[in-house]
Amino acid sequence: MSVAAEFPLFLAWLERVRGCPQGIEWACGSGSILNAADQCPSSEWLLWTVQEAGFADAAVGRGFSVACLRYVEDLLVDPRQTQAVARLRTLADRAGSEPDRLEAARLATEAASELMQSPRWSIASAAAGAALWHAADFDAWGAVAEVRRQSLRALAWNPLAAKTVAKADRELAQALRRLLGPYDQAILSGIRARLAEKVPEPPDPCKGC
Repeated sequence: MSVAAEFPLFLAWLERVRGCPQGIEWACGSGSILNAADQCPSSEWLLWTVQEAGFADAAVGRGFSVACLRYVEDLLVDPRQTQAVARLRTLADRAGSEPDRLEAARLATEAASELMQSPRWSIASAAAGAALWHAADFDAWGAVAEVRRQSLRALAWNPLAAKTVAKADRELAQALRRLLGPYDQAILSGIRARLAEKVPEPPDPCKGC
């Protein structure tokens, strides 16, 4: 079956896995699975879709988490906090040795605690700390969505932010697309595998009339 022929089934699959109504409506207008991925305006929708397709590459997760942390960097007031982000960025493209990973996780966790306990505490700095805390969990895809959420929350509450959350989200969607690029076929295979699962017929509203 061609990717084009799979599109109606893809939409049915989105309904089955309970995609958000706005995302499903947008996907319906995109015309194809590939267009839906290439033009997706929301990093949240794109991240959710690939996760539902069974994709969980650790390097992509690390890279996307680091991309999210760009939006909290101007809230970091201590050199140890910037060092923690720099260490996470260094390891984004490789798993690193176990000591490297443990040290990066320690730095990120300590920096997160400092941010959340700082006398300059604010909603923005607390969210930045939460983002760092979750980013320390290198290979857990469950943490990636929370890094994104908390980073954008920090941006939203930062009175000195240079860009809007909507613009940052579009940039993150583009960053995630770049990271996912080499894995297009793997993601499509995951979608196909789920498309092959039987989608229940919707209930007939006229049955019993």
